[in-house]
Amino acid sequence: MYFDSWSEFWVMAGHGPFVWFSYAAFFVVISLLIIMPLWRLASLKRRLRQRYLALEKTQSAGE
Repeated sequence: MYFDSWSEFWVMAGHGPFVWFSYAAFFVVISLLIIMPLWRLASLKRRLRQRYLALEKTQSAGE
């Protein structure tokens, strides 16, 4: 193993904060890139369903 102890692994000769922040930022960005389109798709489906129901209601009232 490159590091002699776990604390040395976490500190990484003083570069640890940069390395771990970079990993955290990467995972946050990737997670948002996956989650946000799913939220937008769900929102779009909900709005389309509401429009469809409203249109169906107005058409059935006109008959």
